[in-house]
Amino acid sequence: MTLIVGFALHNATEGFGICGPMTGEGTQPSWRYILLLGTIGGLPTFLGTLLGQSWTSEALSVAFFAIAAGSILYVVQELFIANRKYGHPVLVMWLVLVGILLGFATDFVVSASGV
Repeated sequence: MTLIVGFALHNATEGFGICGPMTGEGTQPSWRYILLLGTIGGLPTFLGTLLGQSWTSEALSVAFFAIAAGSILYVVQELFIANRKYGHPVLVMWLVLVGILLGFATDFVVSASGV
């Protein structure tokens, strides 16, 4: 249960990153467009959960973790580039550190709960 709540809290914040760039456009997106973005963002996770519950493969797990790590590194690299452009490289370093510490804190809570 702790793991499910943790994933729900983690995934709830991802909507801000998806919708954030749309705020600068000055137009209100339609509900259809928001539903499409939600489907694009959520459907692969939902289908992966269904598949992973019934079938597992250690080799595929390693491959998907490698893809996830590469995605995270790509996003962090883009943050560094954007903040260097706007003159805030120290801010990014602090926020990356906070993110890493929150990741370790989440792992500690999950480990302590015995899941």
